[in-house]
Amino acid sequence: SGNFVQPRGCRQAWQQSRDEHHHRSTGNQVDFHDTTLTTTAASRIYVSGSMAHPVFFVKQRMLALWELWGPWPAGDESRGPHTPARSRAVRALLGIRFPLLVLALWSLPMLGRSLTVVYLWLPIVTVTIVHTVLFATPRFTVPVEPLLIVLAVYGLDARMRSRAVLR
Repeated sequence: SGNFVQPRGCRQAWQQSRDEHHHRSTGNQVDFHDTTLTTTAASRIYVSGSMAHPVFFVKQRMLALWELWGPWPAGDESRGPHTPARSRAVRALLGIRFPLLVLALWSLPMLGRSLTVVYLWLPIVTVTIVHTVLFATPRFTVPVEPLLIVLAVYGLDARMRSRAVLR
């Protein structure tokens, strides 16, 4: 029939693994297994945890930012049952975003002169803020990576033009 039948307990083990990874990378105290927890209650727990442990919270947010855009994303953990941790090659490929980000940062001086650059940065900044605050994994940057490539070209061009003017 083509339907995949999971072994007994496999789904629960996968969900537990996913939830543990989520808990580590978000640094919050929300119990994701509590089916009676409302969004409002979960938000209160998240905020109160961040207020009670601000240093830990900021550290976790910086780790989330690193996971999104850093040159060497995390990968030592298994992402689910029967799923190996990320290999060094996969982590290196994911890390290609970092040099693109550095080149794109060179386009920032153009913000005041080019509405195009502003529009290209808006989705990147939005994705970064949302996923740094909530939950970060490299796949969340995929939709904005083409914009990052365009901004990297803008940034590289601006850098090369500024050097040409100095000569």
